[in-house]
Amino acid sequence: MKLLQNARLLVVFGLSGLTTTLLINCQKSDTDHADKRPVTQSPPVCSTLTHSITPNCKLESAADGSSTLQYSMVASRQNIKVKVENGAKPDINLNDALVYNGTLLPERLELGRGDELRIDFRNELTMPSDGRFNSIGTHDHSQQSPEKDLPDMQPQFTNLHTHGLVTPWDFKDSSQGRGDNVLGILFNSIKQGLPEGVKPEDICSSTGNGAAYRYPIADDHAIGLNWYHPHPHGTSGFQVEGGMSGLLMVADAKAEKRLNPIYVQLKDMQASRLQAADTYQFEKFVPAVSTICHDKVSDEEWGFDGDAPGRCDYHAQNSKQAYSWLFFVNGQLFPTVKVPNAAYLRISNSSANATYRLVLEPEAVTGQPEDGKGVDYYTSPFRVMEKDGMTTVDKATTVAHQSCTLPMMTATRVGVALDFAKPGSAGFVCKLTVTKSKDGQGRITKDYNVEKVAFTQAVEEEMAKKPQAAAYHLIQEGIDTGEDDWPSVSLATLVPDANMPGADFDGYQLAVKAAKPSATHAARTDVLPPEKCDVSAVDTDNRRHVALFYGGTNFDANGDAATEHFGLVASGEDNDGVKVTAKTIDDWRKDYQSQFAHNAFDTSYQEGKKAFQEYGVPTLEETALKGLVDHKFRIEKGGFIKTNICTQIGNQAEHWRIHNLSAQIHNFHIHQMKFHVVGVRGAVCEAKADGQKVQRTSDNKPLHAYDFVDADGYLPENPEESVLKNVLDDQCSKSYADLFADLPASFTQVERLVPTGTTGTAAAPSAIAPLAVKKAVDYGMHDTFPVPPMGYIDIDVLLNKPEQVGEYVFHCHILEHEDAGMMGKVVVMPKS
Repeated sequence: MKLLQNARLLVVFGLSGLTTTLLINCQKSDTDHADKRPVTQSPPVCSTLTHSITPNCKLESAADGSSTLQYSMVASRQNIKVKVENGAKPDINLNDALVYNGTLLPERLELGRGDELRIDFRNELTMPSDGRFNSIGTHDHSQQSPEKDLPDMQPQFTNLHTHGLVTPWDFKDSSQGRGDNVLGILFNSIKQGLPEGVKPEDICSSTGNGAAYRYPIADDHAIGLNWYHPHPHGTSGFQVEGGMSGLLMVADAKAEKRLNPIYVQLKDMQASRLQAADTYQFEKFVPAVSTICHDKVSDEEWGFDGDAPGRCDYHAQNSKQAYSWLFFVNGQLFPTVKVPNAAYLRISNSSANATYRLVLEPEAVTGQPEDGKGVDYYTSPFRVMEKDGMTTVDKATTVAHQSCTLPMMTATRVGVALDFAKPGSAGFVCKLTVTKSKDGQGRITKDYNVEKVAFTQAVEEEMAKKPQAAAYHLIQEGIDTGEDDWPSVSLATLVPDANMPGADFDGYQLAVKAAKPSATHAARTDVLPPEKCDVSAVDTDNRRHVALFYGGTNFDANGDAATEHFGLVASGEDNDGVKVTAKTIDDWRKDYQSQFAHNAFDTSYQEGKKAFQEYGVPTLEETALKGLVDHKFRIEKGGFIKTNICTQIGNQAEHWRIHNLSAQIHNFHIHQMKFHVVGVRGAVCEAKADGQKVQRTSDNKPLHAYDFVDADGYLPENPEESVLKNVLDDQCSKSYADLFADLPASFTQVERLVPTGTTGTAAAPSAIAPLAVKKAVDYGMHDTFPVPPMGYIDIDVLLNKPEQVGEYVFHCHILEHEDAGMMGKVVVMPKS
C-alpha cells in the first residue's frame, strides 16, 4: 500500500432568558521539553472524580457520596482559530465551524458510577445568510408523500446524544430534564424560527432552543471512554463534521490513579481556502474527495494539489476554488503530544464518516533517502485494553491481542498501552519496513510493510543496532472500506518523556477488576412509557434479522435503478404487502450474488491452483434492489416514526443477525446498550494479485462452482482455507477479523454473554430461546461494530435493565449513511 506525505471557551451562564457570554483562553503551550518543541495539552476536564472543573461546570455532592456534574453547553456557529503544530506555524482562521462552547475541544466530562450528569444545553446555531448550507439535510424523497411527510430537517436544528452510556431515555416529569432522547429536537426559534407552515409539535417532542438533559450513571455501569455529539436526523453528519463533539468518561477513581491516561480525539473537516492568508471556511462533506486524497489523483471534478501534515489539499476543476481536508487531533493540526515511556492512550474517532487505520512511524523516517531501498524500523505494538467504553480485566488476552495497526471506524474508542522504552516487553514488536521513492511528478511515495514479530533474542540484537527513536508520528495509513476510500495523513507527533509518570497497566486492570458497584444509587427508571406494541418478529431460527442496504430504487421503465438509496429493514416489517423474513433477506442477497457471478469474473482463474487474480464487485448504487421497496428512516408530521423492532426487558439474550446488503462496510450502532458480537461472516469483495488489474470477462458459473464460497454464498468461516487465501484485498474477509476483532476477554460489571444465552443471572422465561452457535472467535462487547460487505454479524443483545425501557434508534454510524436513511427505531417495553 502506498502512502504519500509531502482555543477558546465560551462560558455560558443561564438556560433561559438572556445569555451572558465570557470569552476566555484555556489553551496553554508546554515548551518545557528536551527538544524544545511546543507540546499540546489534553482536553480540559470537568470531573467528579478529581474535582477538576472549568468555568463551564460545577459539582454538587450528595449525602450518599454520589456527585452531580452540572455542565453548561452552547451549540453555535463560530469563527475560531486553530493552532498548527502547537504554534510552531501560524494559526489558521476557521470560519463557520459548528462547535460546543466556542471550541473544537470542549471539556471532557468524567463521572463515576452512581453520579449524575446534568447538561444545561442551549441551541444558538445559525446558518450563513448567503444560503451556503440551505441544502444540508436534503435527500431524495421521491417516494414520499408530500401531504404526509415533514419537510427536511433544518441545519440549525440539533439535540444531544451520549454515545456509549446506558441511561434512561426520558423522564415522567419532563420539566425536570430529559434523558438520551435523540427523537426530540431543539430548534433555534429565537434566531431563525421554524420553516413556514411547520409547528413545533410537528417535530417529535421539540422543546424550543433550550433543554436540561439528565444522565444518571448506574451504579454498575461499564468503565471506559464514551463521547457526546448531536443526533438530529438528516443533519447529524453535517454538525459532527463541523466540530460538534466531546469526550465522556465513566471511570473508577482508584483505578484511574494508576493510569495517567493521554487523551487523543480525532476529528476531520473539509474546508475551502479563502484568499485571506491562512483562512479556511467549513464546507459540506463531499464523499468523492476521499478518493482524490487517497489516490493522489485528479479527475474531471476534483484536482489533487498535495499533502501536508494534518491535511490534504485539492481544488475544484471547474472553478479552481482551493480546498483542504483537515484532520484535527485535540482541536489542533499536527500537534506534538508528550507521552510517558509507558503510555496509555485513549483514542476516540469522533469523525462523522472517516475510518482510520493508525500506525506508529519513527520520526527518523522523515530523513530516510528516497532511493527505493527498504529500511526496517521497530516500534511498540498497540496493546488494546479498552474498546467502545468497555475495559478488559484479563491481562493474558490483552498481551496476546496486540496489533501493529489500529483500525477505527467512526465512533470507535480504544484504550491502548504502548511501551516506548521496552517495545518488546509483552513478547511482540512491530517490524515496519519503509521504502521511499520519488515518482515522475516529484511526489514522495512511502511503501509500508508492517508485521508483528515475536521478540526473540535475534530481534532484540537487531533492534540494539538501531538508535531509539526520539519521537514518533501517529499516521493515518489510509484505508478503503468499499465505496469509501480514506486518505493517508500524518496526524500528530508523539514524544516519549522518561520524566513523565507512566501507566501501571497491570495495576490498572487489577483495580478495575476489584472495582465494586457504587452502592449509592442506580440509574433512574421512571421513564416515560413508550408506544405500546407487540413483541414479535422472531424468525424460525430464533433470531431477529436486520438488513442494512444501499442500492437503487425508483426503477425506470427498463427496470434500472433511477435513484441512490440507503435504508434499513427488519424481519416482521411489511415490504409491499409481504412480511420480511430471514429468507426474504437471503433472497435479496442471493440476487446480488448472481449479478456478481455473471458480471465480475476474469479469465485468470487457475483450476489447478484454485486461485483468481482478481475478483471485483459491481457498483451497487447502480444495482436494482429488486423487490425491495422504500425503507428509509423519516419523521412524519406529528412526530410519527415507524417502529422497526418491538421487544421487552428480559433476562436472556436476544439473538440478532445484522446483514449488510452492499459492497462497502457499514458500522452498526444501537443506543442504550452494549451487545456481544459472537460471529462474523463475510461474503464477496474485491481480490487482487500483486496489485495487478486484469480484464474481466463474463462467466455464468455460480460462485460455489469455483470453491470460492460455500453453497449459501458466504466465504468459509476460516478464510485461510479459501481458494482466495493469498489474493484477497485488505478489506476482504480474510483480514476482516484481524482488522476489527475485539478482545476475547471478560469485561467488568457488564453481563458478558455466551452463545447459549446464559448471562450469569437467574434463569427466566424469554421470548427468544437459547441459540447454540459454533464460533472460532469471540469479538467481545461493543456498542458499535462494522458489518462486512455482503456479509453479516451475529450479536447477542441483552435487555435486562429498567433504564433500557424506551424508544431509541439503531443505525449505521457512518453519519452520511444514517442521515440518508440507514436508521431504524426500536421500542423496548417493560417486563410484562
